[in-house]
Amino acid sequence: MIVVTAGAALVLQPSCRPITSEAEGGRAPSSAEITYYTNPGDARVASIVVEGRPITYFGSKDGAGIVQHIHRVIVDSADRDPAKRAIYGFAPNGNPTTVALASGEAILLSWTGLARAILTYRSADGQSESRGAYDFSSAPVSGRPKVATERSSRVAARRTALERAAPEQKSDSAGTGSLVAVDDGGRSNPGVVDVQCGDGSPISEVSVTGHVVPANVVDEKSDLAFTESRPGHFDYSLPIAPAPNARVSTFRSGLSRALGVLCTGTLTQFGETTNHSVCLAMLGAPAAGTAAFAACRASFAAYGLVCRTNVLLTGGGIAKESTSDLWATEYEVTAVARHARLGQREVKLTARAGQPIPPAVTQYTGAAAISRLTTLPIDPEVEDDYVVEAATLCASDGYTLMLSMRGSDEHAAALPEPVPLSATVREATLSVPGAIRSGVTDKITAVLSGPTSDRRETSIVF
Repeated sequence: MIVVTAGAALVLQPSCRPITSEAEGGRAPSSAEITYYTNPGDARVASIVVEGRPITYFGSKDGAGIVQHIHRVIVDSADRDPAKRAIYGFAPNGNPTTVALASGEAILLSWTGLARAILTYRSADGQSESRGAYDFSSAPVSGRPKVATERSSRVAARRTALERAAPEQKSDSAGTGSLVAVDDGGRSNPGVVDVQCGDGSPISEVSVTGHVVPANVVDEKSDLAFTESRPGHFDYSLPIAPAPNARVSTFRSGLSRALGVLCTGTLTQFGETTNHSVCLAMLGAPAAGTAAFAACRASFAAYGLVCRTNVLLTGGGIAKESTSDLWATEYEVTAVARHARLGQREVKLTARAGQPIPPAVTQYTGAAAISRLTTLPIDPEVEDDYVVEAATLCASDGYTLMLSMRGSDEHAAALPEPVPLSATVREATLSVPGAIRSGVTDKITAVLSGPTSDRRETSIVF
């Protein structure tokens, strides 16, 4: 659709140009239909239905509206149930970094090599985590990748103090890089959403989703993509002028090129065996048959559909192609911030062309939580000592943080006393000797106490 303006009124006019693709080389014709979003100011790149499931791609574009990188992909269920939605985030090199489920569950991928990753499953309430290593370049591996280069060397180099000032925290947001088109000729209006504690400090490990509705237009709500350029600071853009003209084949080639970066090697297809093996490495054998295990397998199965689009594009499997140029001079924007520990906040605003979009600020007043609980190295081997690190959000004077661990071999360790927190001290660390045999599980617990309380657990297996 194209939105054209006549005075203050908004008028919607059809602009979809269907192009029928005939099957080539004896291939069976496909019923797949794809829409390319051509406006450089629209973060949406394309939408398609694959095997009955709608898929929407988001990314950065050049001034002609041609996609340069894919940063986010939304996969919906065949019945369009929002409770079954999965959102995938990608790094600039195409590696998947996050899988966020509508249930609140999340899977984080930290890449230690070209095809090797540490996978972390986080529960919907953020209270528990499970992680394991997987090598995507080969069959399921029995060993675990060596992360520490020398036993205890990292631990020895660390400060012995059990408390320290919190450094700038790394973001777990889906994807990186700006979603605003480069040199788009003034066709977009950029906006920001800041997610903060009550004292104004930024909140990390938060996701922001939302939608936009052109003013005075009924039933034209579309998803809006936000990218976290720094902790707690999310950028987005709105198309405010028509897209330049370009051939449909140009958009097709751009999308295929961008998907080619995402869909390489063994990441292209996730079969039943791979799904099971990945989730087994991350959650462990005892989790098989649980709801978490089912959610994990479904997440990676849907990832296969993300790459299936490129197979259709390059193999003549698209029955119809069309373009959509949706823009307006006024929008109603809704942004929803979600944090597994702190809950959900919503903000609404009106954006108008020719005027800077007012910054949207959402604050979690009177709330505090444990934001991060991890180990260094992240996946220690037998006899590797490690350090437990815990960080907090929105916790200051009046709060304390306690760390402890207990191994299945009955070894236990804990801080001698809870660490008092302040405006400059929001973390705690605990040094733990490595297990002397394989198969030992260390359960790690962090407890935040104060005006509000929080508890978080994670575990590692040697």
